[in-house]
Amino acid sequence: MDRLPRELVDNICSFMLKEDLKNVLTLNDKFRHAAERYSEAFADYTIDEDNSQKFIALYSGRRLPYLREVRFKPTIPLLVYDYEKHSCRGSLGELRQRHESFTRQIAYLFTILKKVED
Repeated sequence: MDRLPRELVDNICSFMLKEDLKNVLTLNDKFRHAAERYSEAFADYTIDEDNSQKFIALYSGRRLPYLREVRFKPTIPLLVYDYEKHSCRGSLGELRQRHESFTRQIAYLFTILKKVED
């Protein structure tokens, strides 16, 4: 198995079902790389601040080209609304807090993506 050319291993794996690709992950490095590519197990990822280190560990290096879609789920602080003080929305301070939180999270996302890319 180790002497098979990478092109042949890729061709074999391209015809395998996703369930069968799991079985060849441990054969050798050539099959592992091809199985990871064709299984699409690393094609998408939903990232947030809690799992960003896992994202870096998974996609730094050879798996980055397999990544096709990154979803980001920011968390926004709950808006405490007082109907007696405000007739239509939160106070200026609360809105500023939400904007700053969102901006910080977007900046963090781009920092993480840059780390993986480098």
